[in-house]
Amino acid sequence: MLELRHVSKRYGRGAVGAADVSLMVEPGEIIALFGPSGSGKTSILHIMGLLQEPDEGEVWLAGERVDHLRERKAADVRSRQLGFVFQSFGLLPLLSGEENVAVALRLLGIGGEAARARVSNAMAAVGITHRAQHRPGEMSGGEQQRIALARALVHAPQVLLADEPTGELDTATAGYVVDMLRKVARNGATVVIATHDPVALDYVDTAFFVRDGTLHVPDRAELQMWITEGTGVLSDAGSAAYPGSRRLTATPPAPPPPHAGPPLPPSPPLPPPAQPGAAAPPEKKAPPVVESDPWGLPH
Repeated sequence: MLELRHVSKRYGRGAVGAADVSLMVEPGEIIALFGPSGSGKTSILHIMGLLQEPDEGEVWLAGERVDHLRERKAADVRSRQLGFVFQSFGLLPLLSGEENVAVALRLLGIGGEAARARVSNAMAAVGITHRAQHRPGEMSGGEQQRIALARALVHAPQVLLADEPTGELDTATAGYVVDMLRKVARNGATVVIATHDPVALDYVDTAFFVRDGTLHVPDRAELQMWITEGTGVLSDAGSAAYPGSRRLTATPPAPPPPHAGPPLPPSPPLPPPAQPGAAAPPEKKAPPVVESDPWGLPH
């Protein structure tokens, strides 16, 4: 579980990143933060991800307070318990797809057969195995984003944070990516997206509008109009400040629109949670037997 308690963040010249934000996101839940540039949604996401420290308030992760940690400990929490997906993908251009995914495991000191198995499973889960040996420059934007998503999932994080994950994708591919994020949540993770993309509204459990660093629960029709028409901020009549318990729940997700270009490779379903104490199935070349985690990705 991820929780913000009365978090505030201010910058120079009066800019506000967060203003007394309280929010709780449960495992299995996916939420979206909508809002114009400069509204504070990315600041809130960065505070959740321990990339920025709040000026006031507390950040709790899995029952532990984490906003006051020293940088080395905060980095350890980020590498083990959090996953990040960004608009710019952040792939290393000289590495192959599978090597980019394996970077997250190298930071944890995981290598050998255990790392290869986890990389293979993560890439299969997002339908990008066919690009394992290709470099980012040989991939489409959607394929690069799926590599980035596999990298974010390979270490089985409790929380996945995505900042404009569909900003450089076409509508059909964007729907595919957000649907995968929803599957990640349904598999037990906490997922938070900061976005302008109207596609996301049909896939998230909860939609918030961020204005001047505060969370609002908007009227759905007005939020849809703001997203699709770009009419600016929502009216006060259509948006109430979020008190920490009210939610706007999205309607059941619609299927992604037909893809205009070549068909996207099918994405196999994410593996079901493992039973407590279960052992991983035997691998070829007799890799060591390892325990499974809730993602089905062996340690």
